[in-house]
Amino acid sequence: MALCFAQFGDPPARAAHSRAVEAARLLWGELDAGAPLEGASRLLRQIDPRLGLEPGPGPGRWGVTYAGLEARGAAELAAAQAAGTSLRVSVGRPARPYPLVLEELQRLHRVDLSAARVRGGFTRGHLLELVLALPAVPGDPQEVAEELVDALLGEALVDDWVVAIGTTPLPRSGPLRVLQGGNDPETYPLTQLGELLASATAAVEAQLPATPLWQRPVGAEWVWLELEPTSEGMQPERLAAVTWLPELLKCALEGLPFHSRRFSRWGERFVWLRSPAVRGAARVERRERVEKTLDEALRGAGCGAVVGTGFGERDDFFDLCLGEQDAALGALLDVVRGLQLGAELGFYDTRWAEERLEVG
Repeated sequence: MALCFAQFGDPPARAAHSRAVEAARLLWGELDAGAPLEGASRLLRQIDPRLGLEPGPGPGRWGVTYAGLEARGAAELAAAQAAGTSLRVSVGRPARPYPLVLEELQRLHRVDLSAARVRGGFTRGHLLELVLALPAVPGDPQEVAEELVDALLGEALVDDWVVAIGTTPLPRSGPLRVLQGGNDPETYPLTQLGELLASATAAVEAQLPATPLWQRPVGAEWVWLELEPTSEGMQPERLAAVTWLPELLKCALEGLPFHSRRFSRWGERFVWLRSPAVRGAARVERRERVEKTLDEALRGAGCGAVVGTGFGERDDFFDLCLGEQDAALGALLDVVRGLQLGAELGFYDTRWAEERLEVG
């Protein structure tokens, strides 16, 4: 089922999309008129039961929360319908000021976190791992660390860039402090967490291609990836891939949180096609012919390119980048329908991981 891209889907998907948009517009209109929160929350759960509604910092501010990153696309769809009202709606819990966060968590966990520090580094898929050095916490330090990071950065930003949050004891100060070795990682006060994340994301974006990926010359260096079949993931039956974006594809297929913004500074989206394979020796020829047709059509329209292919036991796969506008997706679907592949289209972004479009 497709909700966020239902304009390209079948009649049931388009009907579900219309109901979702109508419910969202109704709930924002009611809140704008001063209606109670309970009724608006019920309308939001009609769109997706994993969505929630919380008041934000200040009058007329609201946050659409989501239980699981796969529900974020629905949250974005709902939040977008607030346009035309006086409300300011964010997706996920927004970032809050440092003093307010410390006060809230001290009241909740009975601990002063003002001395806490943070360090971080990159891992697979341009994702960040953060480690917080915390004082002794009465409860679960992991819970405190996650609440701190979400509150200081905002839920959506954390979901886009942070894959793991760990903890370590804060070194004791005072005359009996244990001397530390000279190779200890450098840490920073939590007041600098936002600046650190901004610097890290800017460093990633600076290394991304200066032009859209579809403008990259044909004949880029391709990498072969062998995949282990699993019972989970968006393509559990895929056995192999060949791609000129191996870091991107490994991130997606290994089940790490995926957001296209970590791999393109041009707002490109990354999608995949699965098509039943033909039998026998014609299979490779057919896959190469489809790849060539898709790539030439998208590049010719200036809206995308094939960035990888692959296969499983019964299906062939095609990985593509598309321009940000929905017109690029429409152009791809037109080409696929013309090829009569009997294909299914999905999205690599985790927020749209449940979206599927059946293409004749």
